[in-house]
Amino acid sequence: MKTTELIKGLQHGKRNAYDALYDQYAGLFYSICLRYSNNSQEAEDLTQEAILKIIDKIDSFHNNGSFEGW
Repeated sequence: MKTTELIKGLQHGKRNAYDALYDQYAGLFYSICLRYSNNSQEAEDLTQEAILKIIDKIDSFHNNGSFEGW
């Protein structure tokens, strides 16, 4: 799923968009979290929290810059 489709799907509450968000970005988020926490369990928890926060705040994303940087 392209990033623009993913964002629109998340903003409209589409289940497949939630799955795509996890599939496309969980690995990236996990590796970033692991660098900061240096603990695999904590990195997994932080990854889940980040994904939930993205879902909760997706309406504040207005394509001003990259999705990854947001």
